[in-house]
Amino acid sequence: MHLLAAWILLLAAGSVFTDVSPCDQWGACSQQCSQTSLGYTCSCYHGYILDPDGWTCKPEGTERPYILYTLRHEIRLVDLDGQASVALDRLRNTVSLDYYDKNRTIFWSDVMEDKIYRGVMDANHITDIQEVVSVGLIRPEGIAVDWIVENIYWVDSNQRQIEVATMQGKLRSTLVAGKIKQPRAIAVDPSAGLLFWTDWEKNNPRIESCSMSGHGRAVVVNITLMDSEGAWPNGLTLDYDLRRVYWVDARSDTISTVRYDGSDYRVVLRNHRLLSHPFAIAVFGSNVYWTDWRTNSLMEANKFNGSSVRVVQRTYAQPFDLKVFHSKRQAQMKNPCGENNGGCSHLCLLGFNGTADCTCPYFHVLLSDRKTCALNSTFLLYARHYEIRGLDLNNTDFDAMPTMSSPHVEIPKAMDIDPVSGMYYWTDSRHGTIKRARIIDGTDIETVVNTDLDNPSGLAVDYVSGNMYFSTTREGVGSIWVSRLDGRQRLKVVYDRKPITSLAIHPNKGKIFWTEDGTNAQVVFVANMDGSNVQQFVPDSLTHVDSAFKLYSKNYT
Repeated sequence: MHLLAAWILLLAAGSVFTDVSPCDQWGACSQQCSQTSLGYTCSCYHGYILDPDGWTCKPEGTERPYILYTLRHEIRLVDLDGQASVALDRLRNTVSLDYYDKNRTIFWSDVMEDKIYRGVMDANHITDIQEVVSVGLIRPEGIAVDWIVENIYWVDSNQRQIEVATMQGKLRSTLVAGKIKQPRAIAVDPSAGLLFWTDWEKNNPRIESCSMSGHGRAVVVNITLMDSEGAWPNGLTLDYDLRRVYWVDARSDTISTVRYDGSDYRVVLRNHRLLSHPFAIAVFGSNVYWTDWRTNSLMEANKFNGSSVRVVQRTYAQPFDLKVFHSKRQAQMKNPCGENNGGCSHLCLLGFNGTADCTCPYFHVLLSDRKTCALNSTFLLYARHYEIRGLDLNNTDFDAMPTMSSPHVEIPKAMDIDPVSGMYYWTDSRHGTIKRARIIDGTDIETVVNTDLDNPSGLAVDYVSGNMYFSTTREGVGSIWVSRLDGRQRLKVVYDRKPITSLAIHPNKGKIFWTEDGTNAQVVFVANMDGSNVQQFVPDSLTHVDSAFKLYSKNYT
């Protein structure tokens, strides 16, 4: 038997101790190692063949791998020989991407537009571009494709959560939230049912994992305990064959790896001149690939010892995410959600080790049978500058609906819900408008009043008659208006008041209530819904009425 070239190199580098079995050494073989009476031999997993060097395992067949990467305004592809082309250009600020090999679909996120897109790779170009998620994103920095069940996962670093939806953007749900500070990268392994993500939290940078259905959350790597210089775990990738996590740290300029359970920590490469500010990482075969901001390049190195570092391609600007596009990166397995949607009424997700778990989209709750989702209308709707959110009162770390954010929301002053149509309405004082959207998924966004309203600070929906009431204040004079819910047939019903600060109605009683600025306090008034018979409702001696004043007259369920 011949001595393997890789083993000789490791021995010469001092990485091998002669009193330890060769197969126990890190990187003795690229995949499988078998000890023999004369030493050891390397072999490969199904679908791979052993290279003549006796160490490297390569995919069978003629399919050539290539790298997909983002360059802010472009998505590019390059083969491992450095031959490159532009797959898609004229983008705003594309940061992350992933793909679905089965139908050659590319997914990417744009942090300028706060959207997730998809397109089809046709030859070397991306065509048939569609919006997958167009609302409720604030900074989608990482994206991962489940190619077995056909779901997508993404990290929203601003909202500090991980969400999941179908590849069409349907049945969207918050998967992980709470005790997340600065999430960045995300990766999934459907064969193990595992999801991993990085968190830049200042005093606790780490890599965490859970099942792809959100259960069994655990810390895999505490970065500073492993490496005192580490703190910025930028990129993350998974070696599906060896079941290892690889990541790059942009503070310590390292590539490191552990097993899925966090054991067997290894530093692959550190302080190399071509590893000076890594952003993203990918693994394929015997190599790792990464993007580097200081050198503006795509790099390659041996995934075990960091040897054979080379430049795959120089770029004209800072490269962001990258993925190696090859069918071996998405091996097939039995889909536990494939038959009858895993028994789930809505969203079926992979659990640990090939199991199926049911979960529910926004505005739904999972019943005790753990299969069926039912409508859940118990939530808190609240607004602040640049966003409107719904809080799940049963789990306050989780959103109950997709967040509505800029540019649709800038300075919201008042909100209300129409339980009949399932729409919610809000005023925006920056643009002087009233808008509405569907509660359940944030779609059907529409401006219903777009006439430069003056300080629209009050809003109430009359769900009985299908009207809405809203207040304006111009040059210190307050008014109350009524219109249809689509903004038509607008009519002023209350005139010449002091500045109006909030508004509520009692549809069944046919009454309007509102607050005005008094001499020393807020004062509440009441009138009929046609504006007649205005009376003071709260005495002047009342010291304070909250500006978010509401009368709760019906339990909307």
